[in-house]
Amino acid sequence: MRLAPVLENSCTPLIQSWITAANAIYPFATTGFLRSQQDPFANPVGRRSADLAPLLCRAVIGLPHDGAALRAALEEFVRVRAMQDLPAETSLEALFAYKGIIRASLKEQGLELTAADREELEAMDARCDSLALLAFGMYTRLRETFFEARVQDVRRRHSQILRLAERHGLAESVPEPDGGETS
Repeated sequence: MRLAPVLENSCTPLIQSWITAANAIYPFATTGFLRSQQDPFANPVGRRSADLAPLLCRAVIGLPHDGAALRAALEEFVRVRAMQDLPAETSLEALFAYKGIIRASLKEQGLELTAADREELEAMDARCDSLALLAFGMYTRLRETFFEARVQDVRRRHSQILRLAERHGLAESVPEPDGGETS
């Protein structure tokens, strides 16, 4: 493990590069806000990215990390992105960014990669891919939950409209899907 200690020494620029990549899906004006606004309530996207970045960096590089904290931060990051009206591939593309960021950092440092180094890079890629798959599972579950909530809201509103129409004689009593009548 020759690359992990080298990359650990450059974790701060790696983290900053990843946050920049994570914010790249947003319009330019928004990116400045995401970087400058520190209030977690005013800027949940920026806060979640900043919370996840160092944990993700350590995990991808293969350094010791708190798995539970990583999973929790990843879920919060994914939750915010799942609420936005973006496709999964756009929402989660930042998770793959560490692959390129790590390679760029090694290139900047002028390291000559050996066969063992390339194997270590492949292991980092595999960890990155595993984390992205975990995030995709979280994303799909969260989106399903959000859509189920929307469907329930539409059903509730529809039922309220029917009851109101019945009270004013604008509709006949219609059985509820569970077999009961609305009143």
